[in-house]
Parts: sequence; structure tokens; C-alpha cells
Amino acid sequence: MDGHKLTATRSLSRHLALSFSAFVLLGSLAVAGWMAWWHRQQALDDLEQLAKTNVAFVTELRLPKSRELAMRLAHILDCGVGFHFGGSSGSSGGGQRGAGDWPPELAGVIERLAARREPAAAREGGYAVAVAPFAAPDAGVSLILVRQSGGLLPGIAGGAAAPALAITLTGAILAILIGRRIIRPLEAVAGWLPNLDSEDGSAKPLPARISSRPDEIGALARALEQTGEHLRRERERRQRSERLATLGRIATSLAHEIKNPAAAIALHADILAARVSPEDAESIELIHEEVDRITDLVNQWLFVARAARLPRRGTISGS
Repeated sequence: MDGHKLTATRSLSRHLALSFSAFVLLGSLAVAGWMAWWHRQQALDDLEQLAKTNVAFVTELRLPKSRELAMRLAHILDCGVGFHFGGSSGSSGGGQRGAGDWPPELAGVIERLAARREPAAAREGGYAVAVAPFAAPDAGVSLILVRQSGGLLPGIAGGAAAPALAITLTGAILAILIGRRIIRPLEAVAGWLPNLDSEDGSAKPLPARISSRPDEIGALARALEQTGEHLRRERERRQRSERLATLGRIATSLAHEIKNPAAAIALHADILAARVSPEDAESIELIHEEVDRITDLVNQWLFVARAARLPRRGTISGS
């Protein structure tokens, strides 16, 4: 029994710790994922704003849209810079840090963004692409910025794994502490329960540290103590009822055993009364008086016996 109780309490503690830890872990990963998504989206918006700012800068200074300018801007902005002209899908200069051409997989997204004729940004594979068009007289030319961007899962794994694990570990420790605060009082209450069956008055009260608690566990402990007290009182009433019922049965049996001899004595006294001399009549009268006295005592016993049987119906709760 004790081993089963110990296994059950350990299982409950483990269940609380695992459930709470899983909740904290999933919540931390969800928050980290949302923050990573928001950060990537903010980076994309910033790249789009950077493209618009540099278009205004190039337009104001009337700089040539050349490969050399693209490479210089790439060095300053720390990203790939190029120019898109009209319907061509290539670029006149620049690549990553102003060197090389665009990766082939970006041609389609560059064409799509440039066709909008308004600042726009998108994400393609591991790259963030922003396109900002020039105004007349350079209509049809767009500035292109390309920056490498990590995926969502790597961002979560790299930036949020350690905090998530730390928060999960803290949550597990907190769950264990909460579980112990709940389980230990319940173990004490479970160990006290056999006192409810105590019939010799040796029941021990619950520890004050449990019965005095203001929470639900304290209320449960106080209710169990009251239940134990009611059971003990009811057990005492039942024992008194059984003793009175036994007394009634004994009284009835004794009355039966006494009334028969008393009746026989009275009968023989009546028979002898016709044969005795007048001086012996007083003795016969004395016999009749004593038989009547015994009969009265027997009737009193029978009255007590009938009253003693009533408590079995629960009518002596006040005695």
C-alpha cells in the first residue's frame, strides 16, 4: 500500500513537472517564433526603406547608374546593390558587396517587384530583396538591394533555444516545488485516513501545519477531522444501543424464567391455603405477597426491556 501510494505521488509530481515544462517550452518557442518572424519582417521593411532612401540620394546627386556606383553603395550599405533597366532581367553592376551577378533564383522575384513601379520588398529563399524605382527622367530604372536572410527556424534555434531551455528548466523547477507543496500535505492526509477506523479512541489529530492551512487542502483536512469525530460519536451511540438491546434481551429471558416459577408458587400456595390451619394462613398470605412482589419486579424488567429496544431505531441520540 505504501509503495503504491509513493508511486502514485511520484507519478503526480512527474506529471505536473512534465505538463508545466511542456507548456512553458511550447509557449517560449511560440513567442520566439513570433519575435523571429517580426524581426525578419521588420528587416524586410527596413531594406525597402533603405532602397527608397538611396534612390532619393542617387537622384539628388545625379549619379550614373553604373556598376562602379553599385559596388560603392554595396560597400557602404553592406548588401548587394544593382540596377534593373527596363525589361531586362540582368543588372548593370553589383552583386554581393558590389561583385558578381544576382543569384539565378532571384531573377524572377526582381522582375516581379520591378514591374510594380513602386517600392516593394520580398523574400526569396535565403535572400531579402528590395526594389525602388527611379522617377523621370530615369523612369524604368530601379535600384535593387539584396541581403542574405536566415530562415525562421534557424533564427529560433540560434537566438531563442538557450532562453527557451532556461525558461523551461525554471518552469520545471517551479512545477516540482508546487507539486511538492501539494503532494506532501496530501500524503500526510492519506497517512492519517486509517484513524477514521479507530475504535479505541486512539485516533491522532492531523498536524496543525495542515489543518490550519487557509486553502482547499486545509479545508479538506478539517472536514476529514470532523468526519472522524462524527464517526466516533456514531460508533459510541451504536455501542450503547447494542448494550441496551442486549440488556433488554437478558431482562426478557430472566422475566420468562422467573414468572413461571412464581406462578407455580402462587398456584401451590392457593392449593395449600384450603388445607392449612388458621394459624398457618398468615404464612400463605406472606407467600402470596412475596410472589406479587416478584411479579411486579419482573414487569418492571419487561418495561425496561421494551424501552431498551427502541434505541435500535435511533431514538436515543440525546442520551
